[in-house]
Amino acid sequence: MNKLYIALLVIVLALIDTKEEPVTSSVSKLQVKEKLEFQPILVIEPINEEDLNAQAIINATIRIETGNMTSYMWLHMNNAGGIKETGVDRYRTFETKEEGIEAVEYEIKEYYYPKYGTDLKGIRDEYCGNCGEQDLNVFTEIFNEEKEKLKWFTIKKY
Repeated sequence: MNKLYIALLVIVLALIDTKEEPVTSSVSKLQVKEKLEFQPILVIEPINEEDLNAQAIINATIRIETGNMTSYMWLHMNNAGGIKETGVDRYRTFETKEEGIEAVEYEIKEYYYPKYGTDLKGIRDEYCGNCGEQDLNVFTEIFNEEKEKLKWFTIKKY
């Protein structure tokens, strides 16, 4: 993944301020508010629809799977997506947060997005297993928020 893209994702995710209870795939409503004092530090340009959708799915997956960056797996294992080790029923630990984000991006871009596109139900049914309608509703809300944030910009590489 482009290191500048990771920087944007980390910046956007760092702007999320959670209330007392973290958002997880089992909560009844999204509990996120955005800080209004965001100051872009990078040059931006329009993003195409396909990249926008894929990135919004990546961001939504990271947000819901990490409880808006508050989960134990994110904070202590750098695991941004509930990713398990291959062939073992154990969650994977990543060396850095960037590696954890890259792993989620890889899974979404190489497998889920080509297979499901923007079929969020299909993605969540397979990614999450049996998380249910409540999870899908929260994921859809987060996806739409992320899509709105990303609609106007992406990083311009120098």
